[in-house]
Amino acid sequence: MIRLFFLMMALLSIDVSAQTEQQLLDYYKKVPQEKVYVHTDRDRYAAGDTVWFRAYVVDAATNKAASRSRFVYLELHDNASDALVSRIKVKADSDSVFANMLPLGRRLRAGSYTLYAYTLWMTNFDESLFFSKQIEVVGNNEDENEDEDENDVDRHAAVPDGPCIRS
Repeated sequence: MIRLFFLMMALLSIDVSAQTEQQLLDYYKKVPQEKVYVHTDRDRYAAGDTVWFRAYVVDAATNKAASRSRFVYLELHDNASDALVSRIKVKADSDSVFANMLPLGRRLRAGSYTLYAYTLWMTNFDESLFFSKQIEVVGNNEDENEDEDENDVDRHAAVPDGPCIRS
C-alpha cells in the first residue's frame, strides 16, 4: 500500500513539473525577458584610464542572442557615496554586440565602484536582474590633484535618458 502511494506521488509530481515548465515557457513567450552580460578588459583601473567593454544581450529563457533591444545602458556607481558617476548609452553593432569604452575621469577617487548594465526593457522588471560587476580604481589621492590645472575638466557626458539605478 505504501509503495502504491509513493508511486502515485512520483507520477503526479512528474506531470505537475512538466505543466509548470510549460507554463513558465508560455509566460516567457508572452513577456520576454533579457539578460545582459559584460566583459571588461580588466578589474582594476587607475584614475584617467579607459574601461573597454563588450556587452551581450540574450533571451533570459534560452540564453540565445536577443535582438529586441538596440541599446544597452552602462552605469558606473561609486560604492562609498552611493552616487552615479557616469552613464553611457551604447548602440548595437551589426552582430548585436555592444562594444564601447567608458573613460574614467582623472579626478576619480580611488575606491570600489560598480558597473551596472541593462536595457530599457529590463527596467520593467526587478533591478536585481541587471548585470553588475565590481571594479577597483587605484592610485588617485587628494594630494596628487593639487598640482592639476583647475581648467582641466573630464570630457565625458552622461546620457540623460534611461533610469538611474540605486543599489
